[in-house]
Amino acid sequence: MEIPVYLFTGFYGSGKTSLIKDTLFDSSFNEGNKTLLIVCEDGDVEYTHDECYKNNVVCAAIEEEEDFTSDKLENLYKQYMPDNVFIEY
Repeated sequence: MEIPVYLFTGFYGSGKTSLIKDTLFDSSFNEGNKTLLIVCEDGDVEYTHDECYKNNVVCAAIEEEEDFTSDKLENLYKQYMPDNVFIEY
């Protein structure tokens, strides 16, 4: 099964989280589909449990580069069965 994966990259403080929130929490983009949000860094802006829950978003953190493996991604897919994936790298 193929699912869309959206990859967001940029410098620290460049607005990745804000862009993701503006996109992901917009009802015209996310029509209730389950989204897996993989976060690879802590930024100035954070995701709240309430906004994620309300928009059917589950968050997973991968903090170490060596932990970002195909096995880890496959396990996250099996655990959450998302309709799409956002990666903030």
